[in-house]
Amino acid sequence: MRVYVGSKFGNRSAVKLCQALLRERGHVVSYDWTEDDKKCGVAGVDENFIPRDRTIARALAKTDFDGVLSSDAMIFLPCAEGGRGCYVEFGMALAMEIPVIVVGEHLNAIFMFLPGVRRVETVSIAVEELAQLAEECRLDLAAEYVKPGETGGGL
Repeated sequence: MRVYVGSKFGNRSAVKLCQALLRERGHVVSYDWTEDDKKCGVAGVDENFIPRDRTIARALAKTDFDGVLSSDAMIFLPCAEGGRGCYVEFGMALAMEIPVIVVGEHLNAIFMFLPGVRRVETVSIAVEELAQLAEECRLDLAAEYVKPGETGGGL
């Protein structure tokens, strides 16, 4: 599956670990934003990295946007403070009906309980959930190919 991992910039070490586990399990990371500061030629940025140059900011926002929209699923590592952008990405995934797996503290946000959102305690469990999601998607696609009056179909 193509997976986008969303979190705040200051949580990128956890995101990198999650991305490594995804790749190890054969998944594709739709976009790795954890090195965006280096792409901009900025070193030693804080956890709230936002480029001052509007052209660069727009380009980075577009790649994040495309990363979310091109994914089959999103793993979301929420943070208690900061990370406004990752909540935008979370909302984009919900709006596009992209399944979201929320890891860890769920921060009592009502949107974490919408259909299509799964809540788990660890990244390892989130990656395991992707296998279940893939199977559900395969079954949904197979069901679409059943003609009226037939008892089964398949791909």
